Amino acid sequence: GLETAPVTAGQGGEATFPRSALLYEPNGQAAVYVTSGVLTFMRHFVDVDTITGQVVIVKSGVTPGDHVATDGAEELLGVQNGVGEET
Repeated sequence: GLETAPVTAGQGGEATFPRSALLYEPNGQAAVYVTSGVLTFMRHFVDVDTITGQVVIVKSGVTPGDHVATDGAEELLGVQNGVGEET
């Protein structure tokens, strides 16, 4: 099951979202999956500013109003990177 949460604006207008949405590519690049339609997600690379508790503040990559995958995002990353596929 996939769950999502909205990206919100922090006190300074910066984009914030739950830490559970934050993923890391094998090369260390931070990413999230943003809904682009019904059961459709697009990977967005984000520039993390800070992580405070369970909240991520980013400099770029998403905007308030977007919705990010918070539960099931790891599976999306695995599918995109071909994890579990037979070669």
